[in-house]
Amino acid sequence: SQFCTVPKIDHVDLALLRTIKKLGEGGQGVAYSATYAGVNGEVAAKFLWTQGTPQVMRETEQEVALMRKMTHPNCHQLIGATTQPQICMLSEICPLGSIFDYYTT
Repeated sequence: SQFCTVPKIDHVDLALLRTIKKLGEGGQGVAYSATYAGVNGEVAAKFLWTQGTPQVMRETEQEVALMRKMTHPNCHQLIGATTQPQICMLSEICPLGSIFDYYTT
């Protein structure tokens, strides 16, 4: 049986993304709850601060490739990503927040 029920998108079109509210920010970028056309419910949209340096692009490609392989129900699921016009990754939203927040509050 296949674990993942989250839709997979080959290329995220930012014109189809609507941010709702800021979830947080950190050293890599900022995350929002959002909606994406064709996906039921809210998603998490992570926008990276740094733009396409060769190192950032390699690291982003590696992260996306790894996240696409993870389909276990206990793993956060990637929906899709884009690098143009800026680096953005869409994933399922965690309604209870991050594990860090859960254990520190």
